Amino acid sequence: VINAVEPATTHYRYRLEGGDDRWMDNDRHSEIVFTGLGAGDYRMHLQAASPEGGWSPHELALVLSVAPPVWRAWPALLAYAVLALMGLLALLVYRHRQWRREQAHVQALREREERLQLALWASGEYFWDYDLITRRLTSTRVREDGEGDERGPVTETELEHPIHPEDIPLVRRRLREHLRGETPMFVSEHRVLLDAVGWIWIRARGRIVERD
Repeated sequence: VINAVEPATTHYRYRLEGGDDRWMDNDRHSEIVFTGLGAGDYRMHLQAASPEGGWSPHELALVLSVAPPVWRAWPALLAYAVLALMGLLALLVYRHRQWRREQAHVQALREREERLQLALWASGEYFWDYDLITRRLTSTRVREDGEGDERGPVTETELEHPIHPEDIPLVRRRLREHLRGETPMFVSEHRVLLDAVGWIWIRARGRIVERD
């Protein structure tokens, strides 16, 4: 029911099958704008009414096809899947290489520990590590009374390591000289107290391995 003489008086309504299936009043506007439609196929039904208000029993049906955006089309989705697969493969290769590096590092540490153990056992000396902040002294030696696997390293941690009062100024001076970079190595011969023996002379050598 379209008034060819006065088309502006024609009233319209529509509904979108596949979207909002309710009849929507479009007043006397002959243009319909849809926003926010997802990709897919829709069927639009359109009816017109006379100025008297009666809706026509006939309707116009149009099929609308909304194409997906470029980034959601099947070539793009396939590209995303390929990229994701390549990323996963790259991650697996990276993790495998990292695992191999870690294993090589662990093996190197194990070999260094074995060489240190042999060196300590052959020399009978102590390997020590002193933290200036916590004043914690960690020493490592090889058990001399064991055999085979029992002759392994023994690590001890001391919070108190008394130095003979007469030797403290010399030890401190040489330590400060090394900390300031005036000497390539800390070397000191001084007396320390052992519970079972008493005061004994030792020769200590050390080097800074880490600074804050």
